[in-house]
Amino acid sequence: MKQDKITANVGRRKFIAASLAMGAAAALPFSGYTRTTTRANDPKYDFIVIGAGSAGSVVTRRLVDAGLRVLLLEAGPRDDMPAIHNPPEAMALWHSAVDWGFSTQPQTFAGKQDIYWPRGKTLGGSSAINGMMYVRGLPEDYDNWAALGAAGWAWRDVLPYFRKAENCNIAGLSAQHATGGLLQVSRPAMTPLAHAFVEAGQQAGLRWVGDYNDGNDPSGVSFPQYTMTPDGKRASAWVCYCDAISQAPNLSVMTEARVLKLLNQGDRITGVHFLHRGIDYRIEAKHEVLLCAGSLMSPSILLHSGIGPAEQLEKLGMTALVNLPGVGENLHDHLVCPMVWSSPQPVAVGLASGIEAQIFHKSAPQLSGPDTQSLLFTMPFLPGVNQGYTVTPGLVRPKSRGRLWLGSNDPLQPPLMDPQVYAENEDLEIMTDKALLMRDVMHQSAMAPWRGREQGMDGVNSRAQMRDYIRRTTGSYHHQVGTARMGVDDMAVVDPQLQVRGLSGLRVIDASVMPVIPSGNTNAPSIMIGEKAADMILSSR
Repeated sequence: MKQDKITANVGRRKFIAASLAMGAAAALPFSGYTRTTTRANDPKYDFIVIGAGSAGSVVTRRLVDAGLRVLLLEAGPRDDMPAIHNPPEAMALWHSAVDWGFSTQPQTFAGKQDIYWPRGKTLGGSSAINGMMYVRGLPEDYDNWAALGAAGWAWRDVLPYFRKAENCNIAGLSAQHATGGLLQVSRPAMTPLAHAFVEAGQQAGLRWVGDYNDGNDPSGVSFPQYTMTPDGKRASAWVCYCDAISQAPNLSVMTEARVLKLLNQGDRITGVHFLHRGIDYRIEAKHEVLLCAGSLMSPSILLHSGIGPAEQLEKLGMTALVNLPGVGENLHDHLVCPMVWSSPQPVAVGLASGIEAQIFHKSAPQLSGPDTQSLLFTMPFLPGVNQGYTVTPGLVRPKSRGRLWLGSNDPLQPPLMDPQVYAENEDLEIMTDKALLMRDVMHQSAMAPWRGREQGMDGVNSRAQMRDYIRRTTGSYHHQVGTARMGVDDMAVVDPQLQVRGLSGLRVIDASVMPVIPSGNTNAPSIMIGEKAADMILSSR
């Protein structure tokens, strides 16, 4: 026990030292708090928002616009790294000060590998480091949520919030898009390689899709829509929603604020205990605490606050405030597998994030919508390939489910995560099918001027060999969801109003509440969740 305390203290000191070293990432103004707790009968803030990511930025803006007093806590530094705002440098942000840099447990069914999970740790959260693809998902995704107990989250319910958020700058798209919202959606000129890939997809028998966000079946080949400003900068949720109000008198923003636990009085959550540069703060909220820390840190904060499976918490010496066995369960993610080609001619990265084209495809013709999303990247994901590019077969409706749990009762230690990739063999077979489809596209005549040698796949000729290659090399599309899912059954963590079951004063508002992952990138759905949650909060007042 003594050694455990020493280890925990060493970890805490390392965290504090790292925070103090980040002088360039200074906190935004935070008006004069000391170590003392705000009195329960006189809280300074109406709401405390934990996490300035895709959903947290949205909720913050809507509450501030409504005249409410908000404290926003962000674990990472400010978004002042130049690479954040320059889309072609997106991958330079991995393993940086603005990345949590998580990794999974060794994957039993995926080559025993630890899969790297970058997650944004700055103003804007993962919307500040992602590939910026704007994908809503399919109507049936959200109708399925409603059928699983998330009443009020069917497609007809969420479409107005996608539209409310959006300011679309792309000509020629469907009437399902909107202008006038805060989220900028644009598309720069695509590279010659991207045009060749789209033509090759059509030569392989795939249809051209002009707008995959129109609410219809998007199966086919298309150019992405991006969360980018018209002048070519990253349109993170923070940039779009909160930059303009960062100095509002009813908003306080504190960066480098690491939440330790939630405060409670009985079954009501009253505030937040957090650490900032070695100083403990305990701040209370008049109305609610809004947990928007993402699919990995939101359940971690819940667990450290005694909200989760009682038996697991007690094994770590923690007292359960409320027994919610679903916290940390239902963890799943989109999967990708890199296939790299060299190119006989130079490859331009492009003006976006390097993701320049995509193929939505069904693993079986009877499916109502695609369950795979494969991508073209204008850079090689393989050391030693100096001139090339990558195509990635991708799975967007995985059957496999895993979980997240605590390995320590120290809130400064990361949670443990095991998505159980390919625990369901059907997932592996679908990915194998898509890898073979990508090879077919690559061998079309439109790709001939760009097609060099397939790299790192010597001897991968049969389906069995391709299956083994995928098992060993599969990575993440960085879309983890589901660890605090909404519903009405015993394993649900939040109700359809996003209120944590068994407690008052606490909502979870981020991708962790998704019962099932949407059939596409999760940033736009997370922003939609933020918009809908803000409306629910304001309506309840």
